[in-house]
Amino acid sequence: MHVDTARAVRSMALCPPPAGAMDNYTATNSSCSAGQLRGHAFLAFCVVVAILVLATAVLLIFTLIAVCSASTMARTLRMILVSLLIAVLLVAFAALIKLVAPIALMSLDVQDPSLPFCRFVLWAYAVGSVARSFNTAAFSVAVLLVVRYGIGAVKTARIVIILVLLWSGAVLLNTHTLVLPIYAVQYVDEVACFPKTVDAPIIKLAFHHTFTAIWILLGGVAPVVVSIVVPILVLCHIRRNRVSKGSNYNVRLAKFALFLLSGSFINILGQTVLSTVGHFSDAKAVYVALTISSFSLLPTPLLIIAYLKQVRQRMRVMLATSCLCCHYYKTTKEQKLLGVTSITFSETLEQPCVYSAFHDQG
Repeated sequence: MHVDTARAVRSMALCPPPAGAMDNYTATNSSCSAGQLRGHAFLAFCVVVAILVLATAVLLIFTLIAVCSASTMARTLRMILVSLLIAVLLVAFAALIKLVAPIALMSLDVQDPSLPFCRFVLWAYAVGSVARSFNTAAFSVAVLLVVRYGIGAVKTARIVIILVLLWSGAVLLNTHTLVLPIYAVQYVDEVACFPKTVDAPIIKLAFHHTFTAIWILLGGVAPVVVSIVVPILVLCHIRRNRVSKGSNYNVRLAKFALFLLSGSFINILGQTVLSTVGHFSDAKAVYVALTISSFSLLPTPLLIIAYLKQVRQRMRVMLATSCLCCHYYKTTKEQKLLGVTSITFSETLEQPCVYSAFHDQG
């Protein structure tokens, strides 16, 4: 009863009359959505979507191993795909934490969730999202260079330097999310970790809008434009020059690079919805943002498996090896169990004979 009363008092503080609400609003960890997320419906939603994200993370790990072991594929292209899969994995783990956290908070009835933890999760999610877009654009450019100038045009050392710069850029572009006056976070209904509108002086608001504009331009628009334009240029180059040697493979690579954009586009859409939650703190927006961010993980591994034959072959070998290992383990376990059973049975049969032999001697 005391917990419910305290929660009701906090709800009144979170949704006061408009006249004097701002002080109470900025001082709390959560925002108002009329308590719609504190219920069995949102809990069940988080459990179901968390299972989906966990299964996708497992698929990403298997795909990552398959890409690393696909020796027939160009090393430089594999390096970019590995970096891309790592970025998607980072997004997947951040999304999984965002789904598991409400389950723990509602189960344990935590009253004041940690805002620094929420900030770190959102930062990791944003870094993975930008790195994902950067790597998708880098893969498109690498395909263009391979098609036009050959595999020798893309050097391993250069790819390593480019990937380091891309990840450094992704981290720098999201540094503002770690700064409290510029980027605010909240727990919608004290359970869902999301950004929040910044209530600060005009100078801090100017910094916030400036960093947001830079993030949209460099982390969203620029890589998306590159990911669209470059594969189209590759396809036009192949048709115009009628490249016969490996043309089918090059066309598939170009189409693959273009379709990889779908995952980044869905991810950007999820980021947009995620930002709207900060402005409106609406329960429906929370559902939509979590759903989009979860489903945006699927296109990358599915497209890699569908378009790259080498990766698909490695996946088959991995699955066959896993099945053989499971069968061997099961057979060995059964043989050991049968061996122990037969020894016990033989000992049981021998004991009366030994007893009767001594009994006869007596």
